[in-house]
Amino acid sequence: MRRPVRSQAGFTLMEVLVALALMALVSLMAWRGLASVSHARDRIEEQAEDTDAIVRALGQVARDVELSYTGPAFEPAGQDVLAYTGGLRLLRRAAGGQTLEVLRTDPDGNGLWQRVHWQVRKDGLWRAGGPSAARSPLPAPDGGVLLLPGVTSLALRAWVPGAGWVDADAGLADSPTGLEIAVERGGAVPQRFSRILELP
Repeated sequence: MRRPVRSQAGFTLMEVLVALALMALVSLMAWRGLASVSHARDRIEEQAEDTDAIVRALGQVARDVELSYTGPAFEPAGQDVLAYTGGLRLLRRAAGGQTLEVLRTDPDGNGLWQRVHWQVRKDGLWRAGGPSAARSPLPAPDGGVLLLPGVTSLALRAWVPGAGWVDADAGLADSPTGLEIAVERGGAVPQRFSRILELP
């Protein structure tokens, strides 16, 4: 006597194809999600590096001002120089904005002095330091280093007691007690960054 043939349990070809299609769809969605997270991480890292560069540059300005000479006029003001404290000067306004010159102690702490220029050039904000010397006239700064690419202007305002914020171009009869340094970067959406310093 023959036993009845039982149908074997399993998936049909159609079920396997549907399962594969669903797995492929889920994999595609997961890949797109990971790609989006990766792009977001890259953008955040780029913005963090950019912010870090801005903070470092404005911090270096603050350090230069903190170490500036505070005695009597170090050098007489020339036709292109407006001396408003012993160690901080504004040079004539260039196309991109003002140039800040700082007479500061030598970074090696050997009792010498140096001139430091902060200025906007066509490709961004530059810092140039001259060789150190013991007496005036101090050597002019060298070519410098580009610290913030893309900066289009450097603006300076001083806080004068009793008068408030005064544009540095106006000429300062009284010694200011604070300085606002602002840099602006061009682009589709211009960005402005500033730092307020207490003058020594």
